[in-house]
Amino acid sequence: MKHSGKVPDFQDFVECVEKANSGKINTKVLSIGDLFAWKDCTSKQNLKCRGEVPYARDMVKLTAERGITYLLYSTKYDEPCSKVLNFLQAMLMKNFPLP
Repeated sequence: MKHSGKVPDFQDFVECVEKANSGKINTKVLSIGDLFAWKDCTSKQNLKCRGEVPYARDMVKLTAERGITYLLYSTKYDEPCSKVLNFLQAMLMKNFPLP
């Protein structure tokens, strides 16, 4: 990294590591799927019954609390998180699996 100068982003860092030690180092950029195989536990029925499906791009604030199985969100910066997003399957409400 001393020879490369500034390393402004992660891709430049990956290139520095690949070039180190005369190319004898194999690199693999990990994604979240490489660390844990997340199971999709969303309830399609809960989301369909809501009518309006909120997208992450529209949410500006999100509140998650321990022990509560729903999320509170807001689509405007100047209002509190008051909209409820209940998206999990009913069978998970009883014993929520922890990763």
